[in-house]
Amino acid sequence: MPVKKTNEMNELKEKSVILSELLMSDIKDESAINKLFQEISLSVNSVPSTKEDNNQDYSSTKETVGIWERTNANGKNTFQRRIDKKEQWNSWANVHEILVKSNKKRIVLIGESVARGYFYAPKYSVAKELESVLKISNAFDEVEVIDLSKTSIEMDELSNVISSSPLLEPDQIVLFAGNNWAHELYDAVAEEDVNKLWSIYKEKQFYGLKQYLEELFEKKILNFMDKLLETTSSNGIPCIIVIPGFNFEDWRSDESLQSLSLLPENQIKEWLNAKEAAEKAIAENKYNILEQEAQRMVQLDISNPLGHEFLAESKMKNGKISEAIQCLDEAKDTVIYGRALLSSPRCFKVVRETIKKKALKEQISVVDLFSVFNTLDKNVVPGKELYLDYCHLSSKGIKMSMKYVAQMVIEKLTNSKINISAIPESAIGPNNLTKAIAHFSAAIHNAHWSQPKYILDFHCKKAVEFDPKVKDVMFQFIDFASRKTSNVFCSKFEDILLGGYMTQYEGGMALTHGRNLKLMDLELVDAIVNAIEESEQNYGDTIAALRFLEHSVEGRTIDLLESFYHLKGYNAYDDRLRRNFLQIRNSHKEFSFFSNKKKNCTIKMCYRNSINSNSGASFNLYLNSKNQKIKEVKCSREWTNISFEISVDLLSKGLNKLIIEWPVDQHYHWEKADQIYDKLVLDTLFPIIGEIYSLTITSLPNTKL
Repeated sequence: MPVKKTNEMNELKEKSVILSELLMSDIKDESAINKLFQEISLSVNSVPSTKEDNNQDYSSTKETVGIWERTNANGKNTFQRRIDKKEQWNSWANVHEILVKSNKKRIVLIGESVARGYFYAPKYSVAKELESVLKISNAFDEVEVIDLSKTSIEMDELSNVISSSPLLEPDQIVLFAGNNWAHELYDAVAEEDVNKLWSIYKEKQFYGLKQYLEELFEKKILNFMDKLLETTSSNGIPCIIVIPGFNFEDWRSDESLQSLSLLPENQIKEWLNAKEAAEKAIAENKYNILEQEAQRMVQLDISNPLGHEFLAESKMKNGKISEAIQCLDEAKDTVIYGRALLSSPRCFKVVRETIKKKALKEQISVVDLFSVFNTLDKNVVPGKELYLDYCHLSSKGIKMSMKYVAQMVIEKLTNSKINISAIPESAIGPNNLTKAIAHFSAAIHNAHWSQPKYILDFHCKKAVEFDPKVKDVMFQFIDFASRKTSNVFCSKFEDILLGGYMTQYEGGMALTHGRNLKLMDLELVDAIVNAIEESEQNYGDTIAALRFLEHSVEGRTIDLLESFYHLKGYNAYDDRLRRNFLQIRNSHKEFSFFSNKKKNCTIKMCYRNSINSNSGASFNLYLNSKNQKIKEVKCSREWTNISFEISVDLLSKGLNKLIIEWPVDQHYHWEKADQIYDKLVLDTLFPIIGEIYSLTITSLPNTKL
């Protein structure tokens, strides 16, 4: 096909896609729709359009707010989505055209995914909820909320949207943000700051690092606030800041965030002993002992979230809810130390407190959801009733939070006081299918952040309860999730995209994964199967057969370093020096494999221990539990190969777990350089305990009959 003809066909396809999205948009842009209909018709008939350049001018001289640009279509001055930003459309509100200001009171909502109504948008959103509440309150003759929130927007881009928002002539700006600032806060750590980290740690350990980092972050936040004030003050626009809350009841740290820390002398051994005693106390329901051991863990290492979480559990069991929330707030903020910069978004305490302090000084109104939700019921830790994951709100959470925002909007714009009880319930909400997809998407999201099995069960069951039609999507998901093939090449993945059900989950693209990073989603798939089987025939046998077909060791060699067999989620230690071997930073590591329990298996491993071990030290390998040790291996600082058999009598039919318990030296060596490079800071503070170059399992020919 000639190049010119190919380009024309590609252009025609592109225009058809844009037209489809315009027709599905909340606000119909009739001029753009008619124009595209005309252009498509002309293109099909090979007649050039003479009006193309006149009606769509997206030059750099145009005024832009987010992806919307001021334009004049058929004599009408509007803001329309830029075609050259089409790849971003799915991250913003599904609105093609924003009209110029009318007599309506105009509220502009700016924020992150939490402000979009992630998991519900575009079917239902925070902006739609706020607008509905304001309309039904009858505080204004007419009112509208313009949605400028964007998924994954970070601080600098957020600041740009704020500075350009006066183009829309808002009567009020509502800023709902603070979750996505971690990376840009770390950008505030300059090279000279990095060189100070080790000396600070040697003197004051993690207490000193926390103070130092929070001071740097505070400067970055205040700079952002100053830019916000410059825009609002110079344009006479009142502003309300909504500070996100957090799911303290259900969200927990994973193995990446629990990486062992560099501690002086033999304190790491003391910490591990306290951890073991705390876990035993939980198993025996001895919560007074749990509190003692958890306090010891926190005293030894404030940077590890596990001690704070254990302490919170003891507080909750003893009815000390406010103290438990404080502990969980500390656990949440341990991300600040840099263990896993790919961890889930969150609003640090330093962000929350800095905003509130600056806002009080500058007389900016604030809705702090941390405080709002924590005071609604002082006997309950905010959790899954208000949140679908770490910070994204459930429909109940959206409705509750927007009542408080609406109260403040009304008070600011009418210069009068109104009690929260006078704010009416909105007239809108997500339908049952939208709720079902939201809960199913939340189950996937929670699983991919390595969250506990009970929360996956909760969301899967909720999804089926709200609308059984979601089971069709679940069947498709568990099929491609259980295969080794990359998701994008699976037919069931394509079926989900074409079906359109997962538009609430980033258009379905949140189901993709990075190269060589596919998960097997064992607990998630089991949770889905359990939810389906409550109302369907047994599906467990079908999925077990598929897993065996794709992942069984029978007749082949399985590389246990492939992501399917050792990754539980996408949170990861920020290993900036990419290596071709697996680095272990915890004392415990699990690998999964499947067997039909008919043949012995051979394990081959090439490993080394990276920390200094006592002479003659060893580590153990277990199968399925620590009650079944299968091999004791000598420690070695050099790459070492071992090979051994697992008897068929020890194997379980179906899923098996290979558990490696790494030794931890009692004494770390403190002979470090006075200055350390940026890429080695984390290796210094969170040392590598062991490394695996290769780990395979193969079935053997001797068959047990």
